Amino acid sequence: MKKNYDALVVGAGIGGIRSALDLAETGRKVLLIDKKAAIGGLLTQLDHQFPTDHCGMCKMLPLTERDSSSQFCLRKGLFHRNIDILLSTELEDLSGDPGEFQAILRKESGFVDPAKCIGCGECAEVCPVKVPSEFNAGLTKRAAVHLPVPHAIPNHYVVDLEHCVRCGQCQDACPTGAIDFKSEARKEFTVLIADPDPKAAQAAAKVVEELGFSLEIVSTGDEAISRVLNEEEKSRIGLLLLDMSLDEPDPERVITRCLEIDPNLAVVLMDEDVDNEEIERLMELGVREFAAKPLDETTTAPWLDKLFMRIVSDELIEVDVATVIMAGGFECFNPEPMSDVLGWGKYPGVLSSLEFERLISGTGNNQLAHPVHGGPVKKIAWLQCVGSRDLRRNADFCSSICCMISIKEANLAKKLTRNQEGGPAEATVFYMDMRVFGKNYQRYFDAAKDENGVKFVRARLHSVLPIDQDQEGAEGSVRVQYVNEQGEMTEDWFDMLVLAVGARPPKNMDKLARAAGVEVNDWGFVKTLPFEPSRTTRMGVFSAGSMSGAKDIT
Repeated sequence: MKKNYDALVVGAGIGGIRSALDLAETGRKVLLIDKKAAIGGLLTQLDHQFPTDHCGMCKMLPLTERDSSSQFCLRKGLFHRNIDILLSTELEDLSGDPGEFQAILRKESGFVDPAKCIGCGECAEVCPVKVPSEFNAGLTKRAAVHLPVPHAIPNHYVVDLEHCVRCGQCQDACPTGAIDFKSEARKEFTVLIADPDPKAAQAAAKVVEELGFSLEIVSTGDEAISRVLNEEEKSRIGLLLLDMSLDEPDPERVITRCLEIDPNLAVVLMDEDVDNEEIERLMELGVREFAAKPLDETTTAPWLDKLFMRIVSDELIEVDVATVIMAGGFECFNPEPMSDVLGWGKYPGVLSSLEFERLISGTGNNQLAHPVHGGPVKKIAWLQCVGSRDLRRNADFCSSICCMISIKEANLAKKLTRNQEGGPAEATVFYMDMRVFGKNYQRYFDAAKDENGVKFVRARLHSVLPIDQDQEGAEGSVRVQYVNEQGEMTEDWFDMLVLAVGARPPKNMDKLARAAGVEVNDWGFVKTLPFEPSRTTRMGVFSAGSMSGAKDIT
């Protein structure tokens, strides 16, 4: 039975949680969704917020009735009688009018049954795959089956299908049988190949048969439509591999008609020309993916196997909602394109601000030690406006949070190193302009400078270079060359350089905007109306938090 909600909140970070709680406290029924497997967004990775240097997440949220919601740390979980939460879920489509929207949601499977998982971790111990941990900003490794946020409640393991090799060891190790890779469904899964080229069709068929799927081949569009139409008499088609050179009728007609017959049919377009201008237009008709021909057996088999698991495991959920709130937050800028100048990814002493947070976090490494030699850190520098106020990267805006984040991290670095031999670390912030415009922010800035001894240097950075490794204690350190206010080239060395990365729109923002029927601004965030910062270009759809542009959480 289709459920009804007063509001759908897309994004379960601090903005989405606040929006959901505000509505829930007034008696509204709210559905809160997030594409990740845990709530909390970026704040699950941060132990401290400015300008207090405490967590403070709960203080930023409204007071709630003790009997109707959780009273423990909101970084760990959220429970409220008026809020339903769906994780690993994205908005696929939004139709209708304000007050009576119909939303289609796609919920991805984690392949672990939350009701059976006891969190013992035996699956992760036997998993042969080790990849960088997103939660720890790549500073540590995790298995393909892992806890997305180790301290979250409830907390069950999920399988990262992109990196999973499907060896089955985790499934065998699980004491409760919580992991299910849909092996039984494979026998009943039918793939229909629609390709006028018999040779290409046979090449695709070879891969399909090796994976153990049922197979049927047709050479015309009419035959493909007829086969999907006769699913009641034969087995249901789970996947249609459709070549773009098909005629009688053309691919557009085949896609439209087949999806009319079976809206849950997964369609994959195939073509040799990956630059074909028709691909993007046809993808908008409901095509799931595009595959470049010829289909190489080595790469096609793993891709097709993952696609099968998504098709048989993921859910499409339809709900009726009165209004929609977009609260997808932001992504941190990836400094990799600037690595030649800034050294990120080249020199281990160069970290992003998020990596530094995880380095000192109580749920991360929990210490301020050099990432190379593990020894004490004597000098740390922060570089402002990395990925912000940069015309070349379509970021001619201030991210509004980076200055305060660097001041906070410099204060924490001083605090964490105050008992080390030689005294606290020297902290230097290289900046263009310090923008400390929030409540008590100027006092926070002044205290860092005057009381904690943080140095602030107005400069333009020229380059970051490795230091002479023969110098005692210099392993992993870097030389920073910059132009000072007098226009003079200056050089200094630091054990660590922290890049204050700016904000970027969430990944796949264009897809989300199309699904919600809203426009984006010049920088890719949700476009809002003048003097109405929460109103989007679609009536009944609102923006919250950083969805319309970078903002801090106060």
